[in-house]
Order: sequence, then structure tokens, then C-alpha cells
Amino acid sequence: MNALLKWGIQVAIITFAAFMINQYGWWELLYNTDTTNISFVIVGVFLLSSLSIGFISLQSTDWDHIDRFTNYVQFSSELMNTLGVIGAIAGILFALNTAVNGLDVFVGISNSLITILVGLICSTTIKLQMMLYENT
Repeated sequence: MNALLKWGIQVAIITFAAFMINQYGWWELLYNTDTTNISFVIVGVFLLSSLSIGFISLQSTDWDHIDRFTNYVQFSSELMNTLGVIGAIAGILFALNTAVNGLDVFVGISNSLITILVGLICSTTIKLQMMLYENT
């Protein structure tokens, strides 16, 4: 199967998943839970990385700098994991700060868990896209 066709199928599945996430109100939950908004930065990096993989799939036969570009996409996958961990640390610090001030600790804990979850899901999806591209 053509690399661009595989990427198109993956984008259709991701778009359907994003639509279902919207239907269940999870985008709003994500916005309300993540006080640092690092999750939306991760989603933005994910979208740029996915579009880059589509560009690589389109140009794969005519382009000399493909290895350098795929390295950037693989770095972005690791960046999403790192941003998830940074969000987790920020959430834990927020939870500790609220515990000292006598406020709700669970806000910080949910912040830390949601950023790790978004980082892992986006990173794994980009790694899957790259694996399918490289095996075409």
C-alpha cells in the first residue's frame, strides 16, 4: 500500500477519534483540568508532527533530505513524552502547594495525570505513524 494512503487512513481514524472526544466533552474536561495548558502544546506538536509525516509520505521518492526530516519527527515524539513529564512535575508541585495552603490537592494530581496521558497517547501515535511509513 502507498505510504500516503496509509497516512491518509491514519488521519481519518485520528479525526474520527477527535470527533468522538469532542462528543463526550473530553476537550472541555482537558481544558478545565490542565491548569498549565501543556496538554494543548502537546496536541499542537502532535498535529505538526502528523502533518510532517504526511509531507514526508508525499515527497518520499523525490526528496534528498528525508532522513534529516524524519529525525525531526522522531524528536517531536520524544518531545511530547518530555512535555508530559514536565506537566506531571508541574501538577505535583501545584498539588504540594495547594496542600500547604489547605486547598484541593486533587486539582494538581489530575493535572499531572492528564498531561502524562496526553503525552503518551500523542507520542505513541506519532511513533506508530513513523513505523508504518518506514515499513512501506
